[in-house]
Amino acid sequence: MKKYKVQTFYCLIQFFIWGLYGVLLSYSHVYLLSFGLSNTVVSVAMAIASIFAVALQAGLTELSVRRKNLTAAALLAGLGGLLAFCCAALLLPVKGIWLIVGLFALAAVCNQILPGFANAMGTDCARQGYAVNFSMARGVGSAAFSLCTLLVGGLLERVALWLIPLVSGVFGTGLLLFTTLFARLTPGKEPMEEKAEKSLGFFQETPWFILFLAGCVCLFLSHQTLGNYMYQITVYKGGGKAEQGMIQSLAAILELPVMFGFGLLLKKHPCGWWLRLSPLFFVLRSLGMLLAPNAHWLLAAQLLHPMGFALYTVASVAFAAEALPARHALQGQSYLFAASSVGSILSLLLGGPLLDRFSAQSLLLTAVLFGAVGYVIFQWSIGKKEAGK
Repeated sequence: MKKYKVQTFYCLIQFFIWGLYGVLLSYSHVYLLSFGLSNTVVSVAMAIASIFAVALQAGLTELSVRRKNLTAAALLAGLGGLLAFCCAALLLPVKGIWLIVGLFALAAVCNQILPGFANAMGTDCARQGYAVNFSMARGVGSAAFSLCTLLVGGLLERVALWLIPLVSGVFGTGLLLFTTLFARLTPGKEPMEEKAEKSLGFFQETPWFILFLAGCVCLFLSHQTLGNYMYQITVYKGGGKAEQGMIQSLAAILELPVMFGFGLLLKKHPCGWWLRLSPLFFVLRSLGMLLAPNAHWLLAAQLLHPMGFALYTVASVAFAAEALPARHALQGQSYLFAASSVGSILSLLLGGPLLDRFSAQSLLLTAVLFGAVGYVIFQWSIGKKEAGK
């Protein structure tokens, strides 16, 4: 019975985290633009939040490595509680646009840090013998993202924008609750045979991982250029909020077979093989959206999404857990997700000015180009690892 509770609670943790992504971050531009801000201002504000998230995640990771009582579960619960507090404050009659932006940005910082610690917590528990199936839990997260983007996208046409902080606050509270319950079922850390090193020593020992992270940055610059500006891209192609919700929901639904069936894929080819394949589909999806004549063809382009983002998501976590020493488990998973945040930052810094000066088509071209660069770097870095360099 206990093992089923462990997996159930971990699935719920992923549900709340990616449900938050589907509400808080997917509709961040819609929410902030409603206060009269420009695309550039909103993009810069979200980029600053992402920069702070990367720095905070790195700092918390190093602190957690050195303090055994500061576990990934404790960090997740604390971040969930802080996010819920910020969203509750946004539901009050707050005066001052920059206070609203500040509260929303702080909630976004918490949201962006959550997956890295959740992934590290799951892989560490699996290493200790707990019944944690990451790919299944991450599939539940994708289902939550799909459900939230679809429902919220449709409801925003009929309900006021306060729905975004309301749902986000409820999810943050749920994350706090179920992370606490999960921690009680998986007490303590096993003593590691080797002490974790500082970041510099970590990268000196795994030089291939630096290249790998650079590839992740490029891929997520491509991916998040589409994700962060999906509303503007959809409008450019003739759609609206409802169509945006449908596009993002369909993409998340299509992720489920890959995530739930990843164990079967590993029986056909090793993890590195699948990880080498995934960047190709990042490029093809971006190219499909670039060439789409209308919003309906944007939907069709999402058919390429599962073998790109979904495959990368589960394969990269599994590959890092397999390729890195156990003492570097937390650092590896945290830096892996931090790389995706850096890609998101760069997409925001590039995307807002491109959108204001040119059009959404320039965003799509940017996504194609950086996806191609990420593909090349991925082949190089994984090849170096497999060659033992």
